[in-house]
Amino acid sequence: MNWYSKSILNRVLLVVLTANLIVAAVAVVYLNFSLKVKDDFNSLVSTRMVNALEAQDVLSDFKTQVQEWKNVLIRGADPEQLDKYWGRFQQREASIQSQLDDLIPRIQEPQAKSLMSDFKQAHQTMGRAYREGFEAFTRSGFDPNAGDAAVQGIDREPARLIVDAATAVREDSLDRARTLNTVVTERSWLVAGLLIAAIILGTIALIMILLSGVVRPAQKLTSQ
Repeated sequence: MNWYSKSILNRVLLVVLTANLIVAAVAVVYLNFSLKVKDDFNSLVSTRMVNALEAQDVLSDFKTQVQEWKNVLIRGADPEQLDKYWGRFQQREASIQSQLDDLIPRIQEPQAKSLMSDFKQAHQTMGRAYREGFEAFTRSGFDPNAGDAAVQGIDREPARLIVDAATAVREDSLDRARTLNTVVTERSWLVAGLLIAAIILGTIALIMILLSGVVRPAQKLTSQ
């Protein structure tokens, strides 16, 4: 490497070029990482967080469906009110099953997916039981006690499952958000450290070159 030792300018240019190449390489790596984080964040927002919101919608609709059954028992003696609230009950039931058909395939977390699938089956079983309760209610001359006794406790299992499933879906989205935040923070500090190291090492190298190639020879000349 005669060209390196021949000229101080060559040494300075080599150090500057090396430092710039390191900075450029770090920038390219960080750019690729940023693009991946962007895709992961879009996936989080468009999939996991949407899933969490839809799971809460299912939970809300389930509570409304159970309330509609209570309205059937309370107001069902009036034929018009009976048709109204029983119709609403069945609409909520169909809406929940439709939402589950769309939601379950999109859930990625295994436990949340399993809980939501179990809720779907329990909800269908509950629906059949409520129809039997409706028949008992109408046969009894619209006695609320008869209708209530026929479905006593039938909603407990699906209620537990949907609460657990909605919680699992929400926690999955929050865990993913926390993971992304941790990864971004760690990579940002790593990139900052590499850039600072490149600047410091480049500066030290330049100082050493100047000391050995300029300052010390000048000191020798002046001391003679």
